Amino acid sequence: VPYRLARHAGRLAAPEVFHERKTDARIDRVLEELLSQEAPIAQSWVVRRAAERFGIERVTERVEERVIERLMALPHERVWQGDDVEILWASGQDPTAYGVFRVPTDDEATRRAVEDIPWVEVANAAYHVLKGHVSMPETDLARETGRLLGQQRLGSTVQRVMAAGIDALVRSGRAVRTPDAVVLAD
Repeated sequence: VPYRLARHAGRLAAPEVFHERKTDARIDRVLEELLSQEAPIAQSWVVRRAAERFGIERVTERVEERVIERLMALPHERVWQGDDVEILWASGQDPTAYGVFRVPTDDEATRRAVEDIPWVEVANAAYHVLKGHVSMPETDLARETGRLLGQQRLGSTVQRVMAAGIDALVRSGRAVRTPDAVVLAD
């Protein structure tokens, strides 16, 4: 599925008013749009995208704290991915039933940093690749899955995220590891 950005009509307010309480409702609307249209979504991606809507080009710690403060007022689910990445799910989305993976389009803005791709999407993409091969060495599966998700090279960060997604795929029971490969489960 192509990654679809939540589309907005221009900037909501000047950057100077972003931290004022009178802007709470506008920030909340942006966050609700992002969650409803782009979840599951990495919190870091939400912070950047919300800041953009207010003309803020550089996300500072203060901007991040403000967005997180407003996120806490909204209904959503939070799932930690590793030690430092928080994935946000819209209220009503079930992470255990999510069977989609999203790929970047020709619009460069849809290209997510590999750390911002939810592991469940990596698992779903790996499953898709594996369905075409039935069995693959794990390194090859990681490389092909990374390419499918818009990652051109299998560097250490991409390798780590792909491995986490493949682990999630195996834990889901849709694939098994053998000494030589990852194999589709029966």
